[in-house]
Amino acid sequence: MITHIDLTLIVELVLFLIFFALLNAVFYRPVSAVFRQRSQQIEAGQRAAEEAQRRAEETAREVQRQLDAARVEAQGLLAAANKEAGTERQRLMDAARQQADALAQQAREVIQEERRAAVESVRREAAPLAILVASKVTEQQLDTQANRELAGRTVAEAGGG
Repeated sequence: MITHIDLTLIVELVLFLIFFALLNAVFYRPVSAVFRQRSQQIEAGQRAAEEAQRRAEETAREVQRQLDAARVEAQGLLAAANKEAGTERQRLMDAARQQADALAQQAREVIQEERRAAVESVRREAAPLAILVASKVTEQQLDTQANRELAGRTVAEAGGG
């Protein structure tokens, strides 16, 4: 009885080992290979994701540096434009001031010329009037040469006084 059990046990053990080897060859190795392949794909995906994350952070830093540089450049351009506008404003103010001065000088010259013409006109008109008044006062009529001399003195006195 013990020999029969022992032989069965050995046969069952051999069959179990054959079945285990068959399962190992048919199922465990392919499934294990699929699991290893998946693990490798997951690890590769994680490495790729980490690399993409690193590149994205680097790109974000580069974009931020470019934005900062553009902001500084824009501020420089704005300052230069403000300075140029101030210079242009000053130039325009100077030109306007020069033009106003020229117009004022021209107006003074015109006024001076008109004043001179008015004084000359008054002198021309005052001389005969002065002679007429003088002749009425003195009741004598002077000749033309005497009239001119009297008118010249009267105008000189009127112009100087």
